[in-house]
This record gives sequence, C-alpha cells and structure tokens, in this order.
Amino acid sequence: MKCYNHPETDAVGLCKSCGRGLCHECVSEVGTSISCKNRCESDVAAINEMLQRGRTAYQKASGTFLRSGIFILLLGAVFLIVGVASSIGSQPNYFLIVMGLLFVSWGISQFFTARRYKKK
Repeated sequence: MKCYNHPETDAVGLCKSCGRGLCHECVSEVGTSISCKNRCESDVAAINEMLQRGRTAYQKASGTFLRSGIFILLLGAVFLIVGVASSIGSQPNYFLIVMGLLFVSWGISQFFTARRYKKK
C-alpha cells in the first residue's frame, strides 16, 4: 500500500479516522493511534475518548443497577411488612402484599442485571 499523499512512498499505517494509508511524513500519533497530520487528529482523539468511556460504561451501569436493586428491594420489604402487619386481626390487605411481592421480584431482577453487567 502506498501513502495517500505521496504515491511513490510506502505507507506505514492507516488513519484511524479516514482509513487512508500514511507514510512517516504524513502520520501523527494520537495516543495509541495514528492519524493524518494536521487533518484527522481531533477526530482520532475523540474516537479514543469514546473508546475509553465505553470501557468503563458497564462498571458504572452495574453500580447503578445494584443501587436501584437495593432501593427497590427495601421498598418491596416495606410494602410486605405493612401489608402483613395491617392484616393482623382484620382482612389482609392484598394490594400491599402483591405490590410488595412485585417490588421484591423487580429488585431481585435488578441484582441479576447488575451481576451480568459486572462480568462484561
């Protein structure tokens, strides 16, 4: 492959942004990538930044799912406790009990989602 700007010179790499072949004169290092000198450097820097943020996205999402799972599970426990406690000596409050069970199951699903994201 030849350099895009210097057709007589062999290319030493490809620009991460536009994919053009580049020789030693035309190449610019941007982090661990290369780009066209004075042309694609800002684009490649933005691509590198997006890749870096993507690497940490799953860990951040895992923490978010874990915190929401704890909150939803506690909310379900409150609904269940109030539903069961209000039924002592009277008619059970099925609405509160069902809502408590729904919240508890939703909280458990949030925990499993957090574990799945943490593995990625």
